[in-house]
Amino acid sequence: HEEDHGEHSFSDVLIHQGIHTIEFVLGCVSNTASYLRLWALSLAHAELSEVFWSKLIVGLGLEGGFGPVGMVIGFGAWFIATFA
Repeated sequence: HEEDHGEHSFSDVLIHQGIHTIEFVLGCVSNTASYLRLWALSLAHAELSEVFWSKLIVGLGLEGGFGPVGMVIGFGAWFIATFA
């Protein structure tokens, strides 16, 4: 099995480097899209946590007429839903 370590033409090198450049750009775009998805997921999680907080703690405890018991139950539900 003979290995070819000879000279390559300019067009071969250009095509090879073009392929590597395209792979690099696609990798950068893919990584950027992945980080944007993680950022969007983080924002959605923060927003849902805020909604749970306002509905469970404020809604049950402060404005719902359940008082401290409602706040404890609401906090427990919020804690489980947020950190589970």
